[in-house]
Amino acid sequence: IPELYKMLLWVMICSHRTNVPQFNAEQAVKESENTNRYIPEAGILCMRFKEMKEMRDHNMKIWVDDLRPIPAGYEGTRSVNETIALIEETEKKGEPIELIDLDHDLGDYAMDGGDAIKILDYLVERETFYPIAIHTANPVGRANMERIIERFWE
Repeated sequence: IPELYKMLLWVMICSHRTNVPQFNAEQAVKESENTNRYIPEAGILCMRFKEMKEMRDHNMKIWVDDLRPIPAGYEGTRSVNETIALIEETEKKGEPIELIDLDHDLGDYAMDGGDAIKILDYLVERETFYPIAIHTANPVGRANMERIIERFWE
């Protein structure tokens, strides 16, 4: 039992690091069942393998808003500085950023870096033009953000 556990763990780690599927953990569980040697740890490792694959295949979508609930599939931030930290962390991990969806007015969180238009300024300064969506109800803020996007993203 410990040997299979070690083997599955080692293969899963290697698969995660190289982004190459080298082992089918589900098949290993089925084979252990067929030989009357079902190992519960293999089922747990199979679930972990799926989780790791989903994390590897995950494209980051960032939702920046101080009030609205975070939609499914998004990572939520409330302030400019929190968003910048998440962008930099995601880049360090080598994960792609699929979308940054911005509110304009961040209420009390504006004390932590300003309104969300500052995120656009940050991205322009770095020349990292990730796809942007705007969901603000502020028409003036929206117009200002759209001007920046039209000028630099297109």
